[in-house]
Amino acid sequence: MLFRILKELLISNNLYRSAYEEFGLKEVFTRVCEPYLEFPEQAEVPILVVKNKRFAFEFHHPSLTFFNPSLESVFLNSSIIWSHEPLNYLSELLDDFTHKIFIIRKHEETLNSLMHHLVRPSIRVKTPGYNITDVRKLYAKTDVFEKYVDKYLHYLESLSRFRKNIRLINFDNLVKNKKHTILKIADFLKLNANTERIIERTSFKVFKNSNIAHARSCNPDDYKKYFSSKHYDLIEQCKKYDFLFSDS
Repeated sequence: MLFRILKELLISNNLYRSAYEEFGLKEVFTRVCEPYLEFPEQAEVPILVVKNKRFAFEFHHPSLTFFNPSLESVFLNSSIIWSHEPLNYLSELLDDFTHKIFIIRKHEETLNSLMHHLVRPSIRVKTPGYNITDVRKLYAKTDVFEKYVDKYLHYLESLSRFRKNIRLINFDNLVKNKKHTILKIADFLKLNANTERIIERTSFKVFKNSNIAHARSCNPDDYKKYFSSKHYDLIEQCKKYDFLFSDS
């Protein structure tokens, strides 16, 4: 949702550019990688990753998962760069971004989303031999959940360390008070905002009609169906970063 809001804001201000569109990669991703895309925008937004201490971009195909185009060319021709990497991994590039926005959400919801991510068809197709399709079976493997809690803690720590240089957006606020959050983002970016148009074009109804793979249940309490006392105990340590929500 955040990407679509940013895209609509930039389009309405005649500022949206995609290096993948300009280089012809969007058509490649759409035609060749369509079964592996988790959401349509992956075909047009560069997703920055760190592999073997080097920067690369996701390529959405099991035969070529990452590629290394010129960082300078991608940055110069893209108004949005996406990344899920902890900020300390990206520290040497942070000054290359004019504005840095990160979305945060309730710890339980974040980890529940990560667990569901691991059973998506697109993930299974990209990972030969991986065949877990039932998220409950994945939750039963508490070592897997603990591994992702550790990764999430690392991510929270990096947000804490760099929070003075970024804009945090609370996902719950984005869902429950979208107009206010859109105006907050527009103010941060110093852009004009047609909030009614953006709200209409970024609704969950539009997401579902677009057949987005990750448009799951919007129920914020969905995690309660899967969490045991062990899961709650493991995420208790995340609460030391609750202060981040006051910044969002």
